[in-house]
Amino acid sequence: MKEGDMTLIGQFEGHEFTVWSLAMTTDGLSLISGGQDATIRVWDMGTEKELHKFVGHEGPVYGLAVTPDNKRLVSIADKDLAVKVWDLESFELVSSLAPNSAHVTTVAVSPDQRFIVTGAEEGMIRFWDADRGILLRRLDCGHRIFSMMISPDGRYLLCGSRRLPASKEPGFVSIWEFELGAPVKKLVGHRGNVTALAMTADSKYILS
Repeated sequence: MKEGDMTLIGQFEGHEFTVWSLAMTTDGLSLISGGQDATIRVWDMGTEKELHKFVGHEGPVYGLAVTPDNKRLVSIADKDLAVKVWDLESFELVSSLAPNSAHVTTVAVSPDQRFIVTGAEEGMIRFWDADRGILLRRLDCGHRIFSMMISPDGRYLLCGSRRLPASKEPGFVSIWEFELGAPVKKLVGHRGNVTALAMTADSKYILS
């Protein structure tokens, strides 16, 4: 695809301020946005109309994760220590996971939908039972966390580092076995924070 081939095909308007996060359902029918106005909005991709507005966070919503079956949405926000789970069919709040001891910076849902995983600035990964909303275990990844994801095959957990102010340490990605929590590898090469992570569908290649 060349730069000249790309054209704007739609625009969604509704947030009062900056949009901080985006997610899309796997069927491509709905777009979900989290804003600085502390709201989450669900949009119809075909009509560009707003389907629903979730209200309940206390600050900008900067993390969203949709379950693979498109039935639930998990969100995190600035000033909140809670992780909220929403029903995308009834548009109701399902649960609010127990407050964490540190600022939650990222969230993901396992491919089998059994776990909600949160990453905190302090470097602690927490694994939650997605159905019961209870904390199952913790993993100290040994560094501040900016980004996180679970590989599509469910085998690995990837964490992107957040550098301390004035630190000269390079940014890196730490890789862990998802089930056992054992370290696998550390990928070094970034000069700053690792703000985003992605993997190809076959789980062979990492983009950071």
